[in-house]
Amino acid sequence: MKANSEKNKQLLLGKIKAAIAASVDTKAANRAAAFCDLFFRRVPMTEMSQAAPDVVAAMVINQLEFLRQRKKGELSIRAFNPEKERDGWECEHTVVEMCNDDMPFLVDTSSMAMQELNLGVHLIVHPVLNVERDAGGKLKSIHPRSTKNSVKESFIHIHFDKQTDPAVLASVETLLRTRMAMVRRTVDDWQPMKESLKHAIAEFGKNAPDLPESVRKECVDFLKWVDDDHFMFIGARTYDVVHKGNIASLKVVDGTGLGLLREDGKTVLSRPIASTSKDSRFNPNAPLIVTKANTRSPMHRSGYMDYIGVLRFDKKGKVVGEFRFIGLFTSLAYQQRIADTPLIAMKVKTVLENSGLKENRHAWKSLLHILETLPRDEVFQASSTELLAIAMGVLDLQERQTVRLFIRRERFGRFFSCLVYIPRDYWNTENREKIQRILKRALKGEKLDYMIQLSDSALARLHLIIRPKAGAEPQPDVQELEHKIINALRSWNDELTNILKQNHGEETGLKLARKFVKSFPAAYMEDVSPWVASFDVEKIALLKDENDLQLSLYRPRVTEAEAEAGSEEKDTGIIRFKVFKKNRP
Repeated sequence: MKANSEKNKQLLLGKIKAAIAASVDTKAANRAAAFCDLFFRRVPMTEMSQAAPDVVAAMVINQLEFLRQRKKGELSIRAFNPEKERDGWECEHTVVEMCNDDMPFLVDTSSMAMQELNLGVHLIVHPVLNVERDAGGKLKSIHPRSTKNSVKESFIHIHFDKQTDPAVLASVETLLRTRMAMVRRTVDDWQPMKESLKHAIAEFGKNAPDLPESVRKECVDFLKWVDDDHFMFIGARTYDVVHKGNIASLKVVDGTGLGLLREDGKTVLSRPIASTSKDSRFNPNAPLIVTKANTRSPMHRSGYMDYIGVLRFDKKGKVVGEFRFIGLFTSLAYQQRIADTPLIAMKVKTVLENSGLKENRHAWKSLLHILETLPRDEVFQASSTELLAIAMGVLDLQERQTVRLFIRRERFGRFFSCLVYIPRDYWNTENREKIQRILKRALKGEKLDYMIQLSDSALARLHLIIRPKAGAEPQPDVQELEHKIINALRSWNDELTNILKQNHGEETGLKLARKFVKSFPAAYMEDVSPWVASFDVEKIALLKDENDLQLSLYRPRVTEAEAEAGSEEKDTGIIRFKVFKKNRP
């Protein structure tokens, strides 16, 4: 079947090339034929077969005109709606095309930019072309393979949601142009950033007071591991700590900015240390900093960038500066076993030793598994003391159907990392949003990101990163928040069961719940609160036979739990009267 599809694709390509040859001269047709083979290599047959060969041929001729002129180091870009009269072809979507020097991260960065603009992408084609141009940048030929005189160029062709507003098209071009320039700066400075890291490694721990040699070696091994394709560098810069009177400032060392941290006219060259973080930033006992930056990655992968800081010391053991690197840990870094990852391996060993568990026993192995499956960013950033508290807390859950919350404050107080474990049966979007609202409000959150883990475990895990509003100093009460989450997750049936147990004791309450809780229709549950329903259950349970009658006269009220859950029901002064009867109204 695959062979037939490829055969049909080649037949269609032949028709397209024939239509091109009938429209342009021989030299241009040969160039177009090489372009077709590269452009359509990974385009699905279903996409190709939707348009007539002469329409596709017109698109190719139009694309080659777009590629006709480009100088090395420049980006050619256009966002447009193809028109038959002007371009020779039409498309149901809007199209953006870019021609650039070939480099990493172009396609995924383009997709990120379109997502940020909330524009749905329907097709991306990304051939790498072997292009030969003259000294002025004019296209001479496109080769099927790399040649002595050819250079590789990236051509990106994207179909996205139809847009006719010129302002929207301009915003697409502007954002993509900005992001492609960022990619170029990062790629151009890739090697210098790695050299800067090597310099930081050579200097690491020199003159640091009371730094054990074992810790120094582990940190150096980690930095070497980072250098070994486990980190995508986006920016690097070196800082000095300078003192003027009683004010200490962090000052950029001239010319050290690389990638996205290159100095330009907008760079803040010096700022008071007190305004950048807490004093813990320059704790001499923790000369290696691994955390998250305040800004999101503009390329390759969304999310906040990773931050690696290496403190510098003078001969007296005083902190005098910092080597700083921002970027993203690679997928390889997240997939590697914790035992094979420097620094993390040392933390895990400390956690296991301090757990009090016997090595290679069941609980010890379970704890190791928990550490292995925690969000890797948590293991990178948390101290061994924090990891021990989290891992032992998860171990104590033992797959129990309960809710647990763990909150970790980031080293500089810039964000809170929250791990929420809930019974898998309770997992749905509505409950996730309830949890997010509770924690965002409690932590005075301005920005929130979340990640979900659903496995074969009886528990689902929600990982929230919450960044408080500027100036906010939240002091969360974990037990109180846990209680609020439990209340918010209770279903109508769960809440009624809980009330019956509270009112009648566990044994009688569960008997009533098993007999009546699942009997109520949806309309009743929508209209009647579990608190009121508990009184109805009591009345129904009292009915002896068909001749018996029970009555209820009451004024509805909103309970504290309902108010916490956000009930908008108010005391209207209405009094309600109910009649209970067996089998017939």
